[in-house]
Amino acid sequence: MTIVLVAVEVIFGAHFYAGKITASMEEYLADDDQEDLNKTVLLQQKLEKDGKTYYLRNGVRTYLIIGTDHSDQSPINTKGKEEGYICKMADMIFVLIVDDDAKTYTILQIDRNTITDVQQLYSSGEIAAILQMQINTSYFYGHDEVSGCKNTVRAVSKLLKNTPIDHYASVGMSSIGEINHIAGGVTVTLEDDFTRYDPAMKAGATLHLTDEQAGYFTTRRMDIGDGSNAGRLRRQRTYLNGLIAAMKKNVEKDSNYINTAYDKAKSLITTDMTAGDIGSMGTVLLDYKDNGIITLDGETSEGVTPGDDEAHEMFTVDEDALLNTTIDLFYEKRTKQVYQSTHRRETEAVTES
Repeated sequence: MTIVLVAVEVIFGAHFYAGKITASMEEYLADDDQEDLNKTVLLQQKLEKDGKTYYLRNGVRTYLIIGTDHSDQSPINTKGKEEGYICKMADMIFVLIVDDDAKTYTILQIDRNTITDVQQLYSSGEIAAILQMQINTSYFYGHDEVSGCKNTVRAVSKLLKNTPIDHYASVGMSSIGEINHIAGGVTVTLEDDFTRYDPAMKAGATLHLTDEQAGYFTTRRMDIGDGSNAGRLRRQRTYLNGLIAAMKKNVEKDSNYINTAYDKAKSLITTDMTAGDIGSMGTVLLDYKDNGIITLDGETSEGVTPGDDEAHEMFTVDEDALLNTTIDLFYEKRTKQVYQSTHRRETEAVTES
């Protein structure tokens, strides 16, 4: 899985967090100049459940990590693409949640086939359409790498009840070998048979994956196991857990390892984070509790989405479970809401109505 080094780096950033309305959010929302989107993302900071009001926690930092893959298809808004831009999908999507108050971190894995509102954009930033589609197409409808990331941020935020996402980072899935090499390899136990690619990759075997094996393990789908996307998602979770363990060992041996690893990987990454944000991640890696990787409940079916006559997998989230998960990860019950921007404007209190 090519996004995993970035995932580990983002999790363990010691970046100062001053509130949920971040500079990066202000920038991309201003670029879009969408008044209704501004109101939705920046002002709807509370959720209702069973007659109770829950407000966004301020001690939580959120990061969207995207693994991209090339697409053989052409987008509806082809003329909006920057010259030379290769269409990609957000085939792997993780939200990293760092709770500085509780000193924990959690990873939320989102199925790439999750149906949600997706904006289709022209290169001007104008919205061509907003359609219910697989969430991985949100990256596809950006006009370059950065726009693709920002559009995926919007789609994930919308899915998670308009919960703001503070930062993003994307890595091409073809880079898994390089990521694995930088980590020094990852140890996993294979639940599926990969011997058609490598005789050593037998089901049940525990392997310290070579760079090539890591690519097979995290990206192959149709010809492995039952061929399902769910199976590949499971393998990606296995790899990410193994990578985190490997990175912890590396940091324990060398306190400067994160900086060295990022220097080697930064050419592979598109992000709105600074090197400084990423450079101090070792502290949280060693001191914060790992709450593991969680997923959203729902059902997988086949269906046709707008602009595509071919049936594809569609994952429909369970709305009750989604609300519960979102509240558990990002919100808390209190009598008022307090938030502050990274520009350190005066804190605003909003009383519960």
